[in-house]
Amino acid sequence: MIEAHFVLEGRLEVRLRVFLVLAVFLVSGCSVDQVRVEQQLAPLPDEGALYQLHSSASVKARNVRTVELRRDTHWRLLGSIEKGQVFEPIDQVVTVNGFNVHEAYIVVREGRVIGYYLPYEKSFVEAEPVKIDLAENGE
Repeated sequence: MIEAHFVLEGRLEVRLRVFLVLAVFLVSGCSVDQVRVEQQLAPLPDEGALYQLHSSASVKARNVRTVELRRDTHWRLLGSIEKGQVFEPIDQVVTVNGFNVHEAYIVVREGRVIGYYLPYEKSFVEAEPVKIDLAENGE
């Protein structure tokens, strides 16, 4: 009877260890958020020009879902941050979904989306650079 008790105790101990390891992985996976860098927006002195996206693009940042920028959507140039120019969507909602959901604007440098500007957090989230066809309205 004593031997059976030790075997049962050993199985419970193994199950408890497995449970604890799985719980740590689950909790750590849920707490992952995107890496943000604080950035201050330098707004334009006047209302920025309107731009149109002539082809769709998929933008992917670390630890967040891919965002599809739709063809023929309109964007307003708001200003710039250290990383590039900031464009606010006019007719498309852009959000960055990690652990939390954040409203986002695209940041463009040299014809590529390089990340997102989060206006309420005043921060930048880096993305894999994606070439886009964004032209000022009328061009």
